[in-house]
Amino acid sequence: TIVEGNINPQNVTYTVTLSKTSTQTITVQYATANGTAIAGSDYTSTSGTLTFNPGVTSQVINIPILNDSINEANETFTLNLASPINASLGTAKTATT
Repeated sequence: TIVEGNINPQNVTYTVTLSKTSTQTITVQYATANGTAIAGSDYTSTSGTLTFNPGVTSQVINIPILNDSINEANETFTLNLASPINASLGTAKTATT
């Protein structure tokens, strides 16, 4: 849970972890999707590709949270993972409040 309205910039940090090491390069696409939180108002829409070089088992994705002074109930957005190469997905998404 991240509290909006903080003066200092904040990020939600996701760690994507492989279940085991690989001798191959692994890639996976990621993208945020609106839930009750709206990109551009509550957080910065983020997408890209994670690349796991051989032997690397985790990568980090940072999603910037936009500060405002509006008193709001808890809101959520989702980080979706898709199109893995040289791997398969376990749990493919997570919601953040």
